[in-house]
Amino acid sequence: MRGLIEKGLVAYHDWKTRRKMERVFRRKRDPYGYLSHDHEIKKQSTILSLIAGREYKTALEIGCAEGAFTRRLAPYCDHVFAVDLSKTAIDRARENLKGIENVSLVFSNIRHCRLATKWDLIVISEVLYYLSKGRFLQKEFDLFLSHLGEILKPGGRMVVVHGFGNIRELEIRKSYVRGLMNGGSLRLIKEFVGGEDPNKAKYLVSLLEKGERPMQEKMIGLERIKRLIFATLTTLSPLYGWAHGPGHKPMPNVESRREYTEEDRRNERLERIENSLSRIEAKLSDEKLADKKRIKLEKKREKLLNEQKRLIEK
Repeated sequence: MRGLIEKGLVAYHDWKTRRKMERVFRRKRDPYGYLSHDHEIKKQSTILSLIAGREYKTALEIGCAEGAFTRRLAPYCDHVFAVDLSKTAIDRARENLKGIENVSLVFSNIRHCRLATKWDLIVISEVLYYLSKGRFLQKEFDLFLSHLGEILKPGGRMVVVHGFGNIRELEIRKSYVRGLMNGGSLRLIKEFVGGEDPNKAKYLVSLLEKGERPMQEKMIGLERIKRLIFATLTTLSPLYGWAHGPGHKPMPNVESRREYTEEDRRNERLERIENSLSRIEAKLSDEKLADKKRIKLEKKREKLLNEQKRLIEK
């Protein structure tokens, strides 16, 4: 019964959001200034500066509106798949992008649009706060973030951009990124605050990349266990030889095993940092958390993010 109630609440929320977006786009063209306002055009340029220098076979743009950024993204990709919740916005995007053949425009709710394709690039701008409002949406939201990580190709990149009006909203925007990293396959490459217009909200820009580190780190952990076993047996080699008789050959020296490299240490430390950041974000999401404790956790998080950035840039 509880599951049915939750699904009903999610469906109602999505219906309200879709109706709101339709109302906004029917009222006038370019309601958010994506095509005309310097603030939004500079935001788009910031995203393009992060993805430049690579070739992308497939790209997914979530929340394409009337296609302002889609037009600028298309030259970087063999094919762009752009999705929006508003049919009016998609119809206008088709008008604005007429003649651009490597773009597919789809009217759909991205929460329920389960895509089998693996993407080289995913761009999410000003969308996630519509999917996360209300505690009853958290489970669905977490599943959605997990799905985004799954459909990104190894080595693929994801750009997440969302505006904020105060420190509390900034922390919520950062929690989206931490949520995307919870699976372990995505790592944060770069994160910064943009927006110079005093009359417009600043925005958080996060660049993530998918790697194979989780499996590699498991192998590193297994290798450490093997080394510990061999080290123990080597130390006790006299007893080991006595137990098996004089003709028994001793275990191979630990030094013959693969050397534990600096890269291994770096990867292990990055794993510990990501785990610590996830725990900190979980604590900061508690609205009842004391201010003193919150400040302490925020300082710790900032220190960890700086260390993470330094290790990644090595």
